[in-house]
Formats: sequence, structure tokens, C-alpha cells
Amino acid sequence: LSIQRTETSDHWTESEALSIAAGLEQDNQHPIARAFSASAAHVTGVEQVLGKGLVGMIAGQAVWIGHRAFMHESSDVELLSLDDEEGLTIWLVRADGAVAKFVLNDQIRADAKQLVADLQDGGYRTVLLSGDHSQHVRSVANYLGIGQAVGRASPEDKLAHLKALTEQGHRIMMVGDGLNDLPSMAGAQVSIAMGSATDLTQTRADAVLLGESLAPVLDGLTISRRVKRIIRQNLAWALGYNVLALPLAAAGFIPPWLAALGMSLSSLIVVLNALRLSGRPASFEAPELRAR
Repeated sequence: LSIQRTETSDHWTESEALSIAAGLEQDNQHPIARAFSASAAHVTGVEQVLGKGLVGMIAGQAVWIGHRAFMHESSDVELLSLDDEEGLTIWLVRADGAVAKFVLNDQIRADAKQLVADLQDGGYRTVLLSGDHSQHVRSVANYLGIGQAVGRASPEDKLAHLKALTEQGHRIMMVGDGLNDLPSMAGAQVSIAMGSATDLTQTRADAVLLGESLAPVLDGLTISRRVKRIIRQNLAWALGYNVLALPLAAAGFIPPWLAALGMSLSSLIVVLNALRLSGRPASFEAPELRAR
């Protein structure tokens, strides 16, 4: 994320607005916080409202940063002094009035579109859940080829959506990076955190993407399917062999040495079959997806 444009209200300069925003965001681990790299003003008592924004104190006055809906529910400040929000927009408001709005440029990862296409080709259904402005979320979804997208989704909304999908019989894998993704990641059957995610998000996830590439997400799904298939093959072989060999050995139709040789051969076949997993996708050879 980067700041594409800053619009300030009367009596505020762009540098002052950026300084206050940086003061609020300096200890926050959300990806939005990285966009504010200006010299930080002294802001005290900063608290995060999950999925909505931040509130703190500066010069004895409350100051908020976050989405428009958060401004309306947290302050009595009128936001009409600035243009209506567009795209991914963050508002900065003090108790005495609106300070600025920041339009952020949300860069899509280079391999995201290909990953979505590959997932859909593999029979997976993709859904985009975001707390951002609905219009912006829809434009991102359209670019990526995702048919279902939900914007302005709170952490509770995301979890409720996943529960609805689970009740329909779907099995969910959730990929997220922020604290507001924690409830939905906990509600999914499998959760993956980005390497840039907050420490708490990484701790609670089943796996963590260590690199910048998204390819290991698909590689992990592919190899997990192969592992499951080979496990079933090995179990079927072991069960079939024992069902046939043990009664014959007990009845004396097979000498003990031949039964022992057959058991060793059966174990060797199982091991060799499992070794077929070494022919994994090239991108999975790098340790970029760390399971927890």
C-alpha cells in the first residue's frame, strides 16, 4: 500500500496530516500502517478498534483514523467538507473537525491473478472478504476474476460468511494478514498467514507464507491431495495383502520364510510408493510455506 493522494480540510497542511496519521500508525502492524512513513507526531493512548481503525490523543484532543463508517460511529465530525471516498480511502479526524483523507494505492501482487485462475481451474471456489470500501473491493475482485466479493466486512461478518459456507458443505481455507482476519482464520478448516502478517496472526495460523510469492498456496493444496491419495493407496495395499496373506500363512499354505519375505516386500512397496511424493512441483521445493 502507498498513499496516492492526500486531501486536507481548511487550516491543515498535508505534512501536518501525514505527521498525525504516522503518530497513530507507528506501532500498528496492519499493512495500511506501512504507507505512513512521515515523521510521527506525538500521539498518546493509541487504541486499535479491530477491523475499523485507531483512536488516540494529541494535544489533549481525541483523534481517529480509519474508514468513513468508523468516523461516523466514533465522532460527531461532519465529513462533507471533503470529497466522498473513492477506492481505498482512510480518514483522519480530530474532535474539532476533519483533518484529511488519504487515498491509498492498493498494489495487487504480481502472481495473484494467476493464482486465482489456477485455483479455479483446479476446482476451488474463491471468495474475497475485505473490510475496505465495497466499490474498491469489487474492482479488485473483477481484476482477479473472483466472482464473489464482500466489502465493508467486519471480523464478525467474515466469520459469519465462512460459517454459512461451511453449513453448505464447503471446506474452507482462509488466507489473511491482519488482526481482523483472526476470527475467520480460526473458523476455517485451514488457515494461512502471509509472511508480512502480524505476529499474532502468524502464531494462530496453520501455515505461514515465508516469501512474497503466492504460488506455495496452490502447491500446498496440490501436494496435500497427492499425500492423501498415496496414503489411501498404501492403506489399501497393506489391508489387501494382510487379508490375503495372513489366512494363507495361518492355514499352512505359505511357509513362514515366504510370509516374512512377503511382509518385507509389502513394506518396501509402501515406502517406494510414498517416495513418489518427491516429484513435487518445483516451486514447492523452496521452503516458502511453513506449516505450524
